[in-house]
Amino acid sequence: MEYRVERSEDDGLVLVHRSSGLSPPPLEFRAGFFSLSGKVAHVGRSWSYGSANEGEPETEKARIVLHYIEASIGAGEQEGYRSLLADDAFFVIEGSEIRHAHVADVVLESRQDVVSHLDDLELAGEMKGLKQEYIDHWKQSPQPVGVITGNSAESLGCVIGLLEPRLKELVESCIAGRVRKIGVSGTGGALSTAAFFEAPRDWILTPERPFLFRCGDLWVSYSV
Repeated sequence: MEYRVERSEDDGLVLVHRSSGLSPPPLEFRAGFFSLSGKVAHVGRSWSYGSANEGEPETEKARIVLHYIEASIGAGEQEGYRSLLADDAFFVIEGSEIRHAHVADVVLESRQDVVSHLDDLELAGEMKGLKQEYIDHWKQSPQPVGVITGNSAESLGCVIGLLEPRLKELVESCIAGRVRKIGVSGTGGALSTAAFFEAPRDWILTPERPFLFRCGDLWVSYSV
């Protein structure tokens, strides 16, 4: 990568060109459009049994795992916006290094579980307020929600929470072999190289600043 990462005086993050030493504007939180899609790789179910003495009911959990993920970020070339690093790409920061990272898998789970997971995340800066804003919204809305975080230096993991009826419907269709591909699109935000007036074409993740999003559309491609 031709850039390295430095901390600014106000504890922000700045990219510095390795050869020229010049710096573009500091990395800032940017919200924008995205889409993710992948092929169904695994479908699973699990059951938990409460104490018989306390009369706790059986609970069922389900998940769908997608591989071969395709991602699109931002408005696209039709509006003239381009990433300083690479279009339609996620990056992670490790110390002074910034690395390209691909979304290795997308997991569809119960929205209740995903929102609980998000509530436990320790976030920094503007992400604290955004997380609470999203969680408050999600509790009142049927929209699918999710987060992308770093699994390793080169791969990212994505979880998306669906309401139980929709998740169960998809699980049944996957088990029956009818589903080939699942995709989502919506809005989210993270750090980006985009200027304040630009639609982001990249997002840059740190442990304290993952990519939080909500989905406006969920689509399914069926086998025929």
